[in-house]
Amino acid sequence: MLYSGWLFAAMSGSILPIMFFWLGPVFDTFTEKSTPDEIADVISDICLIMLGLAVGVFIASFFQNWFLMKASSSISAKIKTKYLKAILNQESAWYDQTNYLEMSSRIAKETDAIADGIGRKYGNVLYAYCMCIAGFTTGLYKGWSLSLAMLGIGPIMLIGMGCFGAVMSKRVLASMKAYGQSAGYAEQALSAIRIVVSFGQEDLEVKNYNLFTDRCSEMGKKAALTAGSSIGFFNFTIYLCYAYAFFIGAVWIDKPYWNHAEERDYMGGDVIGCFFGVLIGLFSLGGAGPAINSINIAKTTGSLVFGLIDRRVQIDQDDPNAQPHQLQGEIEFKNVTFYYPTRTESPVMIDFSHTFKKGQTTAIVGPSGSGKSTTI
Repeated sequence: MLYSGWLFAAMSGSILPIMFFWLGPVFDTFTEKSTPDEIADVISDICLIMLGLAVGVFIASFFQNWFLMKASSSISAKIKTKYLKAILNQESAWYDQTNYLEMSSRIAKETDAIADGIGRKYGNVLYAYCMCIAGFTTGLYKGWSLSLAMLGIGPIMLIGMGCFGAVMSKRVLASMKAYGQSAGYAEQALSAIRIVVSFGQEDLEVKNYNLFTDRCSEMGKKAALTAGSSIGFFNFTIYLCYAYAFFIGAVWIDKPYWNHAEERDYMGGDVIGCFFGVLIGLFSLGGAGPAINSINIAKTTGSLVFGLIDRRVQIDQDDPNAQPHQLQGEIEFKNVTFYYPTRTESPVMIDFSHTFKKGQTTAIVGPSGSGKSTTI
């Protein structure tokens, strides 16, 4: 099912740039030499082709998302089951080294990240790469010399997209950190709300919380200013690409340069086809970045999840090769020395010996940290 979704993702990405094969003739049709009937005939044929492409994109996009989302949901459910089973199968020492209270949220978060990475995000990468290849192929086919000249817009677009992505990610992380601090303080106050109310410290807690929210507000103002500047600069680079491309196109038509693909001089429609083919190819490369980042996160998360699933448990209760035994009702400790893996410098038991006999009630008494719970 994954392979089918990836195939439809490649098809969906490849169909859109094909449109630019016929976008150029639309512009070339609107000339003084063309009669209204000739224009209507050409446009009618191209409209039918566009309709066919629209149907193809609809079908490919539908099956792409359906296959990938269905497969990722199935994979996520299976990984969650194995992950939970692996967690429950660990020995006590593992729980002492791991914060088991966060495992419930980690199961959902990590398995969903894996499923998203191998499903929808991987399909988005294939979609973008196939669109890039199809776009460049379309541009080079419509006019290779003009398309190569128009590749000069690549550095301009990369600078715009790079600045926009770097600035926005930095501000998002800073904003998340600020809101996380305020949420943590609020959670701390609410978890001890009885103590806060009993000492009459409600106003103090509100005042301290406002300090965090003021920081969030300042971060939001800075983020808005930075986001506006970066978006403005990104749009500036886009229009700069338009200016460069149409200027180069005008030079190619004015010379005129020979279009080897069409066996004639370059025309306005060739400029449009080459420009949009190259443009969509570069745009699709930039759009693949977030999906690739999600895939890398899924790979990192997968190493943690499957590392735990494949971990060899030191005490396996379900080991089929274990020796069968029967509990006789008598438990004996003989010269037991024990410490927890996370606190090797503080032994809990030192040379402890005792026999708990069947039918006998034993009280274990001692100060905190003396090993009462560990004995049980």
